[in-house]
Amino acid sequence: MKKPDVLTIAIERGADGYSAAWCVELPGCYTLVPPGADPLYRAGLAALEFASWAHNRAAERLTIDKDHLTVSQVLDTGEDVRSGDGSAFFLHDAEPANAREFPTWANAHDLALDELQALAQSLPGGLLEHGLDGTESRTIFSVLTHAAATERWFAAQLLGHDGRKADRPDTVRELQDAHRFLQEAVCDVPTTLRVRRETSPLHGTEEWSVRKVMRRSIQHLRYHTWEVRRTLSRLWLD
Repeated sequence: MKKPDVLTIAIERGADGYSAAWCVELPGCYTLVPPGADPLYRAGLAALEFASWAHNRAAERLTIDKDHLTVSQVLDTGEDVRSGDGSAFFLHDAEPANAREFPTWANAHDLALDELQALAQSLPGGLLEHGLDGTESRTIFSVLTHAAATERWFAAQLLGHDGRKADRPDTVRELQDAHRFLQEAVCDVPTTLRVRRETSPLHGTEEWSVRKVMRRSIQHLRYHTWEVRRTLSRLWLD
């Protein structure tokens, strides 16, 4: 069997010994690395899962081992990566995205949206209002609202503004529109764009580029799909 090309792993070291490992050739391919775990092993599993999920290769023929992986960079940010946060700007993020990356990103980005959207539309209202992790203030419905707002927020990091926000009761429709707005922003700005934006008074500024937005947007949608599924599974597993 022909071995795949070497995949490059960039690691963000966060708080409490947790790290986030990203496979930079697969935008959105990410794994959480607990304290003491082997980041290359976890990254290899994440690359297998992501490649089969995104239909990049036939899953039954795909194999990745440590010989196919190399760590290119490790950054310490102290972010709460365990909760899905992160602010790392890797060397790979600073390079202009090439034309071949955009279809790969767009396909995975659409798939990530479709999964979250289909999951939300399959649920009755009583479950959409069910509290996550035992809290009533954070519900599955609020996760969808947050996902839509974050799609626009990612676009704002590239454009400098978040566009016209629609005041819609239909959160799924707003998520679709925000998703489309982000895709247009990624395609419209220069591939060489590299900017700093103030994220919050607490966190200060953060550096952004087209590549960083591409990987973060897919990971964010997939993270919240997992969060919703985890919440639902706890109804009969816990």
